[in-house]
Amino acid sequence: MSLIELKNITKDFGATRVLENVTMTVDKGDVVAVVGNSGCGKTTLLRCMNLLERPTAGQVFIDGEELTAKGADVDRIRRRMGMVYQHFNLFSHLSVLENVTMAPRLVNHMPADEAKELGMRYLRMVGMQERADRPIGQLSGGQKQRVAIARCLAMQPEVVLFDEPTSALDPTMVDEVLAVIRNLVKNGLTCVIVTHEMDFARSVASRVVFLADGGIYEQASPEEFFNAPKGEKTKAFVRRVKLFTYESALHDLDLYTLLAQMRTYCGRYGFSRRAATRVQLVTEELVTFLQELGGSGKVVVQVSYEEKTGRKEFVLRDTVPGGNHLEDPRLDELSSTIVRNCAGEIQYTTENGYNVLSLDIRE
Repeated sequence: MSLIELKNITKDFGATRVLENVTMTVDKGDVVAVVGNSGCGKTTLLRCMNLLERPTAGQVFIDGEELTAKGADVDRIRRRMGMVYQHFNLFSHLSVLENVTMAPRLVNHMPADEAKELGMRYLRMVGMQERADRPIGQLSGGQKQRVAIARCLAMQPEVVLFDEPTSALDPTMVDEVLAVIRNLVKNGLTCVIVTHEMDFARSVASRVVFLADGGIYEQASPEEFFNAPKGEKTKAFVRRVKLFTYESALHDLDLYTLLAQMRTYCGRYGFSRRAATRVQLVTEELVTFLQELGGSGKVVVQVSYEEKTGRKEFVLRDTVPGGNHLEDPRLDELSSTIVRNCAGEIQYTTENGYNVLSLDIRE
């Protein structure tokens, strides 16, 4: 018997149908990653699982008990599931430990000493035991999310639903939260994770579920999903998530943030040290040149990686006057030489008012 079973779940918001006839199961020990484009219904599906959103039609079963049945004891059944939200939902006037122990004390009527012992156990699990007495306001975003995970686990659920647990975090804090979830999964946690972190989904999930057109468009093992997707929409989605994109107005462009995000991308897709360095050198030389030109304009930096061929492409799109910046006499000779030495084939074109400079990055 499945731990969670959805049968023909349909959800409407007014005249808008978000989900239609979705059927899926989650078995004990499963790690299901739910992915898809923004607005496809990922969070709605998750919230229907524990009836935070009541389905317009269909049934939800938790270990054989129907959560959607008329007269069902929803609160009792729902306690078997925990949920970790995007925005922490912690009580700012309470300490870390008080946040974690509140539900066990008030909902499960656990004695204070026992709840404290339980809370400290789960804070140790997420690496937050040293901050147990800290006010929530003194924590970083990543630390708050780790406390939120400990609070969820303190209710000892059989399955945990994660709703994009890193989407509200600064990029520098994402890894610490993903590391906690990865460790929980290694210890056998059953969970459903709505996520936009594709490398994470690939490394921890036992099954990837791709939503499109209001339903489950495709589901498969991570290896099959990312390496051999079947549907055309799945293929397009997988191609797109392997593309790094940074877009900014020139006067607001933060080169250091751009380079940091690019390093993360290169590490995620296993770029060699040499290729990663060349991507960053090309970015630094060309973007710095545009910034030195000054003025207004829009800049889009993209890096793509083709897994089958190993091809790595750098593309600079901008609306800065001057045409092909590699041919601009204002670009100093050293910068030009660095860029050309990092690239194989170089192409320049214009497209919808943008200069488009494309470079194959050499290994």
